[in-house]
Amino acid sequence: MNNSFLTYSSEELALDPSFIKWVRERSVDAAWNSFYENHKYFQPVMDEAKYLVSKVTFTPIYLEQSKKDALWERIQINITEDHIQIRHILWYKWIGVAACFAILLGVVYFKWNRPTIHSLKGNHEMVHLPDDSEVIINAESSIAFTRNSFTNKRNINLEGEAFFTVVKNDAPFRVIMDKGIIEVLGTSFNAYSRNDSMAVQCFTGSVKVSIKAEEFVLKAGEQLSYSGLKKSNEKINLPFQDNRPRWISRIFHFERSQLRIVLDELSRQYDVQIVLDNEKNGKELYTGFFTGDDLDKALQSVLWPMNMNYRISGNIIYVNDD
Repeated sequence: MNNSFLTYSSEELALDPSFIKWVRERSVDAAWNSFYENHKYFQPVMDEAKYLVSKVTFTPIYLEQSKKDALWERIQINITEDHIQIRHILWYKWIGVAACFAILLGVVYFKWNRPTIHSLKGNHEMVHLPDDSEVIINAESSIAFTRNSFTNKRNINLEGEAFFTVVKNDAPFRVIMDKGIIEVLGTSFNAYSRNDSMAVQCFTGSVKVSIKAEEFVLKAGEQLSYSGLKKSNEKINLPFQDNRPRWISRIFHFERSQLRIVLDELSRQYDVQIVLDNEKNGKELYTGFFTGDDLDKALQSVLWPMNMNYRISGNIIYVNDD
């Protein structure tokens, strides 16, 4: 089974022929069954896709040949051949209209019921959830959730980075990411998931983080970072005693982070493209910060300590170490 399906939205998954066959025929397809069982954090997306497939399927009515012959005999007795042709065409026309309308109605409802909210490059988005919790979405990030059942099943899919302030109630609040799941009842925390890395910072209360077969409990003031390249994960203290991440105030701190990661974040915040002239660059470790209010100052803050220069051409920034 192709793991690229993990990047699909519910709508995209619902259009895949093998997935449709698995849902409609209730197949014992071992590949899809195994995929579903082995990616529990992705199951809410698959469940929504299954719902969409089941609700918008148009099923034609099939008649036995003897019944078709009898029906056409009755039609020929009552109307002329010309009218038969017209009615025959209109009959199929309205079936097509009805099918399209059913699909359109299902998609519109699905889009309303399971919104995906994107924050574009250079922007942050504030979202109020149905349970009165709040999310601030960092640049080039997105969340998705099911609206009508959210107060009872508070599951959110996250791609990128977001800060959550969760209202406490009896239903667990789960953030589902590519590499793991965060579960809380009521707290505030920051979640990051990009490429092969994942990070969680707890600001109030406590959170449970599940990564593969391991579970970690973070208390206020603790953070956890994970990368597929590392063999172990360790909890450490937050570097600042703030009540929310500093990126919300457009201040971006880094501690021994690869330069490529720092420049990727700068690119997201300023909506620019950054090109390293030397392909070997980007793995250097950077400790420092940049702000999101002045592009030149941000570039100088990052590149000057690394002995690198830059030039700007339109929306593209070329970086070199000459």
